[in-house]
Amino acid sequence: MSSAPAPAAWLPPGDERATRASSERLMAGAGGRALDSSRAARVLHSKRDGARYNPCSMVSTPDPELFREVFGYFATGVAVITSAGPGGAGGMTANALCSLSLDPLLALVCFQEGARTLPIVREAGRFGVNVLAAQQEHLAGVFASKVPEEEKLESVEHTFEHGVPIISGALAWAVCSLRDLIAGGDHTIAVGEVIAMGHSAGEPLIWYRGGYRSLTC
Repeated sequence: MSSAPAPAAWLPPGDERATRASSERLMAGAGGRALDSSRAARVLHSKRDGARYNPCSMVSTPDPELFREVFGYFATGVAVITSAGPGGAGGMTANALCSLSLDPLLALVCFQEGARTLPIVREAGRFGVNVLAAQQEHLAGVFASKVPEEEKLESVEHTFEHGVPIISGALAWAVCSLRDLIAGGDHTIAVGEVIAMGHSAGEPLIWYRGGYRSLTC
């Protein structure tokens, strides 16, 4: 019984001696059927290229702009984080949020350092997550703007759940009791326990590669 041919090793480009040797192994180990030199070369290059990374897709030193671009390929929903306390109410547009735990029910939201909504959340001890519907892109602009914090909700229809503003027409919403604030680089991660929530029918607003999208386009 003949032994199986050894797998071809990766060869550096331009190593003609190694390429010749590997071609000979391919021709000798093809079940007794010799491969012509051009076919052997094609097989060899196919094996070699399949095992290599594309050097054009790799960089040696990641930078913030590339980081932003890479994670921009991760499509997310768009939400407005709201809160209200003794000092007033406000909100901000966010997409860095997720569910965290089922037992207990926990969610997290990331606030950029300097976000004007963060002190309100810290003071109130509660925050709301309002998942925007596809037709609410204009609201994402309002809460991402430099409009004074206390004025953002004045022109937006909303109700209150457990003392937290909930935007009317939101695709889904949750009210969270603040459990922890954790430093994370240039952001603060707020962990909240969900105490109320709900949803309606519709399509979500999507954020992808620096722009708003919908599921239909």
